[in-house]
Amino acid sequence: MGALGRFFGSRDDVPEWASFFSAAEYRAFVAAVEAELGRRGLGYETGDGTIVIQGQEGAFGLQNLAQVCHGTPRKAWAGRVSDHFDSIFRSAEETREMDRKAETLEGVRSQLKVRLYPPDSLDEIGADRLVHRRPAEGLVETLVYDMPGSVRSVPREHVEKWGCPVADLFEAGVENLKAEGRPESKSIELPEGGSVRALIGDSFFVASHALFLEDYLEPVPEHGAVVSVPHRHAVLYHPIEDLRVVHAINAMIRVTFGMYREGPGSISPHLYWWREGRFVLLPSKVTAQSVTFSPPEAFVSGVLNRLPES
Repeated sequence: MGALGRFFGSRDDVPEWASFFSAAEYRAFVAAVEAELGRRGLGYETGDGTIVIQGQEGAFGLQNLAQVCHGTPRKAWAGRVSDHFDSIFRSAEETREMDRKAETLEGVRSQLKVRLYPPDSLDEIGADRLVHRRPAEGLVETLVYDMPGSVRSVPREHVEKWGCPVADLFEAGVENLKAEGRPESKSIELPEGGSVRALIGDSFFVASHALFLEDYLEPVPEHGAVVSVPHRHAVLYHPIEDLRVVHAINAMIRVTFGMYREGPGSISPHLYWWREGRFVLLPSKVTAQSVTFSPPEAFVSGVLNRLPES
């Protein structure tokens, strides 16, 4: 095992960011990354689940790539890793083009979108560099450019040039996302009664549809919905109408945690109470032995205690 392996862990250790791998899988993943970097003749430095490539700006996370590989037969890993680094370099070229177009807002307005990220994205990229807001604890909504081959956060210096209220830019990003159309929708029936609905797709922006969940609730229930965004390709939700929500919550906690762990593009392992466009965290914890759900008192007394039987 080369430099990456020596930094990230011993032959028998798997770091937390790659805990979905077995030790053998982790070693194979590290070897695939090292082989690709060697093939390209690239110098690099490592961090905790990140890599800085010589000649490229910023650090690149490896967790999403690891999650993609984990969900792919090992014989395909070399191709996935190669595609990933192709995307990185293509993104650098597209970024230079966006910098030229961003001299005016009209030059880039059609490519503005909003995307949900986990809070650690603020640490990786820098909160002062991201145009963002927090729809709820544990969620970050970021203004991005949707480019042909990649997604890039909108630099603050671009926004400062335009002289446009940031709220208006987020609104434009949401409208552009809606204009793309809806992702695939599925209904998952639960053995105990009721169902969980899911929005799924290959787009990196599927999870962002949770930001306008009212468009998917017809009619919008008085008490709103329970929703989760485990990773960038999925939204799970259940309209709160009666006590079948308890069965939905039990199912959603486990499924959300599993999808979050597997990725790619992990966002949040938790459920949220959505009501009138606002999100409230519904904390939960999953271990091999148990599931713990710790909703706030407002959800218990204001919702669960008032719901009728199914």
